[in-house]
Amino acid sequence: MKIRYTIEFDDLKAFWQDFINTSALVRRQRIIFVISFAAIFLLLGLRLAVRDGSFTPLLVFALLGTVFLSLFWKFGKCVSEKRPRKIFPTEENKGLLCEHTLEVTDTGVIETTPVGQNITNWTGILRIVETPSHAFIYIGSNMAHVIPRARLLDGDMEGFIRELKRKLESQQHFVPYG
Repeated sequence: MKIRYTIEFDDLKAFWQDFINTSALVRRQRIIFVISFAAIFLLLGLRLAVRDGSFTPLLVFALLGTVFLSLFWKFGKCVSEKRPRKIFPTEENKGLLCEHTLEVTDTGVIETTPVGQNITNWTGILRIVETPSHAFIYIGSNMAHVIPRARLLDGDMEGFIRELKRKLESQQHFVPYG
């Protein structure tokens, strides 16, 4: 079974957003950042409180730290245009923002673009994530075949995903995700 589609930069941005939202590594890094900053704010406030003999600096730093870290936690998962453009520079990835064909075979998934072909065996597929606008076939912790539903040129997306999941589930290593 085959599908044919095109990828644009917004699709890479959507993938990066999914990666940030679901990655255990990113979550750990965010928690470490928040704890580190909280400790710095509290230590600065405590140092000034001891120096001045007043709890006011400690309260001020605790409040500022809480506001800053709350905003960071809330908006820290937002993906700007800048980061994905650095990660996926189009001039270095000519086979990225173009037409793609994905084919499910007995041995795995074959991706074909105007610049080449890539074969991923079944053991190389980690998980499949579906969103209302995309499907991501993860082939690494931060790599995936990105399939935009809106830019499907040929084929049956739902049938393709069903067939892909069916083949993966027949492999003993695969556990469905999401």
